[in-house]
Amino acid sequence: GATAGRADASMLRNVANADAHYEFTDLFSMGLGYENRYLDYSDDQYDTLLSRMENYVSIDGRWKALPDLTALVGYQFGYVDFIGDDDLIIPDGFGGTIAEDPDIKNRVEHYFFAGVDHSLVENLVGSIRIGGQYTDYENADEDAVTPYTDGRLTYTYNQGSRVMFGATHRIASTDVAYTLSTETTTIYGNWKHMIT
Repeated sequence: GATAGRADASMLRNVANADAHYEFTDLFSMGLGYENRYLDYSDDQYDTLLSRMENYVSIDGRWKALPDLTALVGYQFGYVDFIGDDDLIIPDGFGGTIAEDPDIKNRVEHYFFAGVDHSLVENLVGSIRIGGQYTDYENADEDAVTPYTDGRLTYTYNQGSRVMFGATHRIASTDVAYTLSTETTTIYGNWKHMIT
């Protein structure tokens, strides 16, 4: 029978981002954003399957429809570059295997979405983005069109301090060697507290 084992998924992970917001008038504004994610797994297997550099650039146009409601449309460009050191070993369908460079899983992502930010009550903001994601696996001659959603609640309980809870549905990386990516729904949270 199969023996269960513990996998070592230790990694170095770094996330850096920058955002800018420009107001043209009291009603119309624009948002710009950039995010970089670097993931480097220590285990050889996970390094090959999941070590990567991700870059995202986003832009959106916003309209303050009501004092407590802002509507927006936006676009995000993403590039995911797999940087593992060893080849992927993929079944060839005939009982053998094929060695592929990890960059076979590289992908270019285009997100198109519309959404709203709504102040539900004092200090509580609900945000939702709904649209689609076009993913091009440039080295595998494959592409995919999938839904994209991101919804969150943000509660600001003090100046500079907030709690956020949300869920997103999108294409994400997978540790399955012969799968380029997977469609996932992720629940996430974030807590930011100002000390001084």
